[in-house]
Amino acid sequence: MIRSLVNNKNVRTVVAAVLITPLLLTIVLGSYLEFHYDAVMPRSPQPQTTRVYRLMVKGGSVVYVNQREFDLLNFIRHYMLSVSGICAMFAFLLMRDKLEAIISRENRFRPFHQ
Repeated sequence: MIRSLVNNKNVRTVVAAVLITPLLLTIVLGSYLEFHYDAVMPRSPQPQTTRVYRLMVKGGSVVYVNQREFDLLNFIRHYMLSVSGICAMFAFLLMRDKLEAIISRENRFRPFHQ
């Protein structure tokens, strides 16, 4: 039963899409937080608002955030990126034969230049 599911191309495509989703969410959420922090957060520490944690964002800009904001971006940058990278590798392995077919189709129509 499981072997027939693994060999079913529709099931593999759906599983690969589910495995790619964390990577896309991580990239979108991480990029949004980087731009948002760069645009909104103060450039100097503000102890009265507990924004005392130094954070480098978007090309080396330094902003100061509170503990919760620091932990959120740190979680996205380190843990979620690692997990989503592993998921993306599994998705690639599932769809490897389909990708090879696409590449061979493109090479078939490409003229050979010397």
